[in-house]
Amino acid sequence: MDSRPSCDALCSLHCVSTASLSSPFPELYSNGVPSDSQHAIISHSIQRAKEDLARVEAEIATLKAQRAELDKFIRDHTGMLSAMRRFPNEIFGEIFSRCVDPDAAFDPLRNDVWILARVCQRWRAVALDIPKLWRHFVLRGICCPRLLKPFLKVQLDRARSAPLCIRLFQPPLDGMDVLLDRSNSETPHLLDFLSGHSHFSRLIRLEITSYSSLLEGRTGIINIVNSLPALEHLQLNLGFKLFPRQLLLPWSQLGTCILSGLRALDILWILSLVSKDTHVSITDLGHGLELVTRRSPIRSVQIARSNSLHTHALLRTMTLPNLEKLEISWDEGPDISQGFISFLDRSTCHLKHLRLPRASCFQLLFSTLNSPHAHDVVRLDVPHVPGLAHISLLAMLSENEELVPHLRILAIRGDLRDIEALNVLELLVDRKSTIRRLSFKLWGWDFQERERDSMDTGLEVVILEG
Repeated sequence: MDSRPSCDALCSLHCVSTASLSSPFPELYSNGVPSDSQHAIISHSIQRAKEDLARVEAEIATLKAQRAELDKFIRDHTGMLSAMRRFPNEIFGEIFSRCVDPDAAFDPLRNDVWILARVCQRWRAVALDIPKLWRHFVLRGICCPRLLKPFLKVQLDRARSAPLCIRLFQPPLDGMDVLLDRSNSETPHLLDFLSGHSHFSRLIRLEITSYSSLLEGRTGIINIVNSLPALEHLQLNLGFKLFPRQLLLPWSQLGTCILSGLRALDILWILSLVSKDTHVSITDLGHGLELVTRRSPIRSVQIARSNSLHTHALLRTMTLPNLEKLEISWDEGPDISQGFISFLDRSTCHLKHLRLPRASCFQLLFSTLNSPHAHDVVRLDVPHVPGLAHISLLAMLSENEELVPHLRILAIRGDLRDIEALNVLELLVDRKSTIRRLSFKLWGWDFQERERDSMDTGLEVVILEG
């Protein structure tokens, strides 16, 4: 009769007791030889232990299966309680819009919006319901082989009525026939986009980069003004090639015009065509020989990454009577002080936002701030200049109450390290009650803590990086 203990549990595992596993042969760990009767008892015990082991292993397998089912149940239902499921579609749409890279070349396998649409049914529905996520088209020559044309058409359809942003790069572009809505077998060239025969009623941003002649010797007027009725942002990079004057673009309706790699002669011509509300950004300015002075109505211009010789030539021939915002954020080469001052005098403008080049000298800053052109300045941005006496600048601003009396934002990009600079800076804050934002680079000092009272009265302190 089986003397093993039993239990009321439903599993056989509870019915196995290690107490029943005591050896029937006391001399187990000796060299003794079991008798015939002991031999029979030992054989029976081994068989019974094997049966118990098989039962335990079967039970373990059953428990493992149950454990896996319980894990899956918990995992599946825990996801149902996720706070993300309660996010409204508008939140997902805002997150998706921040994930999309507008500069990424067209590729449905790698573009963020295409990836988001493949995650799950809800994400796909949200992505397809937001046309603006699909409005960016960056075509870089070989980035759109013929196999991708159907996907280009799909993305164009998903953009629906959203304003389009198209960036075109030479050489000839396979896939442009989709944008041009053509069915012929010829591969359209960039010139076909600029031919004026197509209408882009939703296009608000256009970037054209071409390092060869833009019209390749074609003659005659090419008018695409009416083809781009919604265009607001235009960026041109021509690799210092001449801009074809017979190409008529909607200059007067632009809000932003970025000109890179253009010669000063062409820039002056373009400046005379844009409206006063157009912000013009000029980078990599080309040489300016035999320039003719031109007037422009613009109120905002930025010149960056340009040699000071070319910048000086442009300032010498450019007249901007309505100018309010002037940023010369980077230059190299000889000093441009003389050309800068004569430019301001000739333009008779009244600046409100001024940023001088980092190679400028303190004398240029002093002369500019003491001129009538800077009387209305509300934002002054002074980049780091080796050898520039920031203490002298701060002292000049704090001691002369008539100097830039409306100044509200002061940004100094040079490190302020010594105690004298701190004291003068605090004096400036005390005397210039109009200042509401102060930006600077620091080197281990506690201005924010010491100026807590000033900040409580409206002063915003910003620590610049780099």
